[in-house]
Amino acid sequence: MYPMERGEMISLLQRSPVGRLTTCAHNRPYVVPLAYVFSQGNIYLHCAPTGNKMENMRQNPNVCFEVDEFTPSLDRCQSVIVFGTVNFIQNVDQKIKVLQELSRKYQGDERDIDESATAKVEIVEIIIQEMTGRKS
Repeated sequence: MYPMERGEMISLLQRSPVGRLTTCAHNRPYVVPLAYVFSQGNIYLHCAPTGNKMENMRQNPNVCFEVDEFTPSLDRCQSVIVFGTVNFIQNVDQKIKVLQELSRKYQGDERDIDESATAKVEIVEIIIQEMTGRKS
């Protein structure tokens, strides 16, 4: 395995369809696959307001986030691991912007997001503190 350049890591973060978020609370790690968007140098997630990951992030804002990519024959791979802290976005305009970016990434368009939709979802920003990448 070889280290990835910063540009390669950013490219993988931009194109990967699924990321894996690791939280930790009560001395117990918890990993979940999630849809996300990489924007303005940080990672943004949308989550239900309740559940294990939200409870864990509220108790411990330090998280790890991973993306990877493998060839079909599994002979080549690359992965990026991010360490960061979470910030819960409260501003409605920022929430709408992130939801639109997620829509563009996963639906191919920037849908109109009604302000009432932001009340049903938490938007979590992972502020990147450290990022490493490896490739074969």
